[in-house]
Amino acid sequence: FHDQVDEALSSDWLWPHVEHLHLKDYDGTPTDSNGRRRYLHPGEGTLPLREFVQGAASVHGFTGTITLEVSVVAEDLTLDWPKLDRSLAWLDALA
Repeated sequence: FHDQVDEALSSDWLWPHVEHLHLKDYDGTPTDSNGRRRYLHPGEGTLPLREFVQGAASVHGFTGTITLEVSVVAEDLTLDWPKLDRSLAWLDALA
């Protein structure tokens, strides 16, 4: 949202204090047409999430936990389990 991914990765002072990451993608629009916050899955936005997580691990030795901060509730209020499966597979592939 604030274009701070590179700054976060280059802030060496920060990483000894990071134990947990919350990830969601972003496409420039923080809310939907009803004013609700949007929680995009990896690949639905433009953030370099894979590079961020890999950089945190390889450059800063991050081994903490990661939470996917996403929603699987579809517009019709059903649950989109395949979408969650894809995002979990994306996260698993980072290991």
